[in-house]
Amino acid sequence: MNYPWHKEANNTFTGVLIFQWVAAIVIAIVIGIYTDTLLIGAALGTLIVALPLILTRVSPYSQSTRHVVAIGTQLITALHIQQLMGLTEMHFEIFTLLAFLSIYKDWKVIVTGVVVVAVHHFLFFVLQGSMADIYIFEEGRLTYGILVVHAFFAVAEGVVLIISARSSETESKSAYELSHSIDAIVGTDKIYI
Repeated sequence: MNYPWHKEANNTFTGVLIFQWVAAIVIAIVIGIYTDTLLIGAALGTLIVALPLILTRVSPYSQSTRHVVAIGTQLITALHIQQLMGLTEMHFEIFTLLAFLSIYKDWKVIVTGVVVVAVHHFLFFVLQGSMADIYIFEEGRLTYGILVVHAFFAVAEGVVLIISARSSETESKSAYELSHSIDAIVGTDKIYI
């Protein structure tokens, strides 16, 4: 079913993804003075946002589009975290974008976002512990305790957003169906008094 809130959410995420892409470039330019992140920010940022941006236009009502958007927003957030060497405050972007995903009113999309966050954190935790130049947390903060705290809050927010999205979806679908039923009964002809 093609619900109008899916297309509206895609319009919102078009702006969000473009903003995130621009942020990756700005971070790369500003931080690029100290590190070599301009190429990573531009190239990887473009690769990450390209498919979600294309799908929001080509297939705005597809469930796949919603999931690709969820993955894209979290991956470019991971890029921002990497560019800023695990800066703790950049993790707030994860929580903000998980909340944004609730505008789709599709609980499965939130699950996708949380899974991407979990996989990213686990993999980058392992990689940061064994390699240089890979970051999930700031230096000196790479501990299992910090990983567990991040996981707890991501899952907790995910659960709350899933519950809220399911409720919102049910209410919105009921209102949409009622509106269409009334239109079918009344018809499209206007009544003049």
